[in-house]
Amino acid sequence: MTRTIQTQFPSGGETCTAWLTIPQGEGPFPSVLLIHGATHEMVLPHYEKTFSEAGMAVVAFDESAPHPVRRGSASGFGTC
Repeated sequence: MTRTIQTQFPSGGETCTAWLTIPQGEGPFPSVLLIHGATHEMVLPHYEKTFSEAGMAVVAFDESAPHPVRRGSASGFGTC
């Protein structure tokens, strides 16, 4: 059975929400970073479960979370 922990991290003066899904067993584990433009609940839990059941830790966060867009940033997106 996997476990998912909701956490936060700072990025460019903003606070981003992320979900860390850890597979069963002893680590260290290879890891996957999932970044998505929809809300977390729409798509990411399926991928988190699939990767973690394959023995990988997953860090996921959605780019759709409300945050200000920084003018002049290379990507044109906010900091989360």
